[in-house]
Amino acid sequence: MLARDDFDIVLIATSIKWHGIMSIDAMNAGKHVGSEVPACQDLEECRGMVRAKEANNVHYMLLENYTFMEQNLAVLNMVKDGLFGNPYYGECGYIHEYKAGHYNPNGSVNWRGELATKTHGNHYPTHSGGPVFKWMGINDGDRLSKLTCYATQNETAREYYTRRFGEAAAAKMTWTLGEMTTCLIGTARGKIVKMDLDIQSNRPHSFYYLLQGTKGIVDNRFGISLLDEKAPLDRHPHFTWEKLQPYVDKYEHALWKKYRDQAYTSGHGGGDFLELLELVRMVREDREPWIDVYDAAAWSAIYECSRQSLDGGNATVEIPDFTGGRWKKAGWRATGLG
Repeated sequence: MLARDDFDIVLIATSIKWHGIMSIDAMNAGKHVGSEVPACQDLEECRGMVRAKEANNVHYMLLENYTFMEQNLAVLNMVKDGLFGNPYYGECGYIHEYKAGHYNPNGSVNWRGELATKTHGNHYPTHSGGPVFKWMGINDGDRLSKLTCYATQNETAREYYTRRFGEAAAAKMTWTLGEMTTCLIGTARGKIVKMDLDIQSNRPHSFYYLLQGTKGIVDNRFGISLLDEKAPLDRHPHFTWEKLQPYVDKYEHALWKKYRDQAYTSGHGGGDFLELLELVRMVREDREPWIDVYDAAAWSAIYECSRQSLDGGNATVEIPDFTGGRWKKAGWRATGLG
């Protein structure tokens, strides 16, 4: 297929283990790439993607739809407007119980099940981390530099499997993914992000984002709280939560103003439409996308780095710099979101 000359871009929507390999092959064949998340599963694939993009004069976009959600793009505008001051701490989590989707009808595991039975660590870091990393200017003045990871024991997967397929089948199975996986990620500028992943616990689906800055905090679970700089300094301040929606309305992103009706016909809170719009514009306008190969590599590197940390007894693991030091200069890459 890659030898054909009648198309410009490859859209990769396979199981995770093929994302990096297919992206590298496509770019080495001179094709642009749009890839599902995460971008790849190990550090060598992260490096290979960057090399392939730089060597072949092509464009790569990571299709991380959560970054395009209305609230997350509004918060991006709030950050740019200085509403929170200097951001220094974030929290994010992807909690999505999906045990029923891990197994084939005969009890064998599919590709999702392999993530729970043959590997470990945070294999799905971009839904949670993407918005927070964009708010913090990762790869634009700062970068992810180190990681420490913890994981609980696996409790509910075996119980579920036994109820569904029987004790004899369960006795032959092994689960390697912890119930809750929590990473602390440090940046080169001393910021911290706490990231959670849980696809097995018996709890409601949720994703949460928090950003703390010197002048305020936003948390999609509670709202927004801003420092009153006019308050007397000789009194103990009283911080309260305000509703977030009025701020989302005020700081509505230009893309949402223009494409709201069309966006909400798609999935993931309209994020699907806007990410694919960005992908098409990348090709038609021959430009770099908002979520480029450097973001894809840095965010997806959390997968292997979290495994290394767990294997090393919760050791601190260095996250490679995929930009070659260019991250130190904010605005070094032309990846603005129109």
